[in-house]
Amino acid sequence: MVLVLLQTAAMADCDSIKSQFDGGNPLVCCSSHDMSAGGNCLAQATEYQYVVDGVGFEKSDGTVTWVGASKMFDMAQVGIGQVLGNLISGSNLTPGTYPAMIVKLNKNINLSTSGVTEGSSHHYGCNLTGTGQWSDIGSLSACTAPGYPTAASPNGCLNGNDVVQRFTQQGNIVIDGKTPVTITFTIYTEEAAVCTYPVNGAANAVAPGNLVVHMSLQ
Repeated sequence: MVLVLLQTAAMADCDSIKSQFDGGNPLVCCSSHDMSAGGNCLAQATEYQYVVDGVGFEKSDGTVTWVGASKMFDMAQVGIGQVLGNLISGSNLTPGTYPAMIVKLNKNINLSTSGVTEGSSHHYGCNLTGTGQWSDIGSLSACTAPGYPTAASPNGCLNGNDVVQRFTQQGNIVIDGKTPVTITFTIYTEEAAVCTYPVNGAANAVAPGNLVVHMSLQ
């Protein structure tokens, strides 16, 4: 029996991630700047939901056993470092050695952000809700047969709406049919939205889909 837990990790603060969203134009953080003169600033996400579409265990011979079903997780529901829930629970795998785990995540992420600017007399909100995507999704190629990364071609790839990643950091997963095995799978997130302010006004409504997302899986 094998149990895979999904755990959150600390999210970096605005100052440490803003360069990843600026597109070459330096950004300030909405929470620490007066935006009464207008311009762009960065507001971190306050809610983020994504879907895990499948977990596979790769055997030594390269074949993969898929377990579990699609499941949505909301990282805003728990604290940093806490377990979000079970990716799979009680799934029985054939006894053997599994050197890699493969995870499929839907490329779309539902995000909300709520930012308030700082200043002596001007405080403006930036409340946006929409769907973003992994910021590095454009660098991924379409998966070739068999539709997921392999030992010979281990890089992440795109299969339809799924970002598919292969993980070996955990070392060999040995299933003996007797001893329960628990794997903790941690996801690191850096999500934010760029808020565009007019002079002396609330942020312009940014159409869903314009949220800028950076997300890495380790």
